[in-house]
Amino acid sequence: MAITIDTTSLDLHIPEYYARSTVDERERNLGFANLFDRQFEKEAAGRPYDTINVGTISNFSPSSNITLGVSGTLVSDTPANDPEADFNIAINTHAYKFFDMETEAIMMTDTGALQKYIKKAGYAVAWKIDTDMAAFVDDFDLTAGTLALEFTEANIVDAIRQMNEANVPQAARSYVMSAYQQAAHRLQEPFRNMKYEAAVGSITKQVPGAFARIHNLEWYMSTNVEGTNTAGHDNAIFQREAVALCIIDNMRQKRFYEITTDSEQFAVHAIYGALEIRGGTFTGVAGQMGGAGIWAKGL
Repeated sequence: MAITIDTTSLDLHIPEYYARSTVDERERNLGFANLFDRQFEKEAAGRPYDTINVGTISNFSPSSNITLGVSGTLVSDTPANDPEADFNIAINTHAYKFFDMETEAIMMTDTGALQKYIKKAGYAVAWKIDTDMAAFVDDFDLTAGTLALEFTEANIVDAIRQMNEANVPQAARSYVMSAYQQAAHRLQEPFRNMKYEAAVGSITKQVPGAFARIHNLEWYMSTNVEGTNTAGHDNAIFQREAVALCIIDNMRQKRFYEITTDSEQFAVHAIYGALEIRGGTFTGVAGQMGGAGIWAKGL
């Protein structure tokens, strides 16, 4: 009788292979932090501070007329906001993520796990910052649309009208929406038919997150918009100056050797603060300093 040698009997002789490529958890498409105003952060770069105070300059009333050839007394004027107001951007958040990796784990793996976990730590900090920025949207005083209902082109035009009436600059305007709302837009006639391209723009961009420029708005899809498919999402149409974000220590990486455990510790952190400055209807006594943020209620 022949002896059968099969894979079961030779199990210990058959090697297993672990792929160097890994199946990594997908990361959210973040959409707010890089679109808000960072000008004050740049101005204060390199200086120690825990608050940035931003003053305002309001308009005078419309000019008075002087009749030529007729003498008279000129009356001085004061700014509309007297005294002027100010905004205080407190640097009050420290986002931090660290992990500990055994020395032998670093030496015995060849999947690039260490660098991948460092990247994941950076993503965790970026996710925290972006989540905080997304929370500003439902505080915007101006709104358009209805939660859990499709945000239509008419709603977009209404949002633009509100910003235009507040004299909001045309540059650096954005529209950040959920994936659910993006899907609805792709079925709306003006955004899928090329005959409208010259008038409203087109869905053509391939930059991550950004996928269109329509109605002078840069369109972004983010999976970090607050809300749910059932209750609706807090999408936003805004101009950059709606919210000021100041990061004084951005994604700093640190590495330590821990002698008591013979391991390496890695940390990534950011220290920052943010404030809604022009996102509300703040006008002081007169003039228009707000109106740059629209809570775009939709899907």
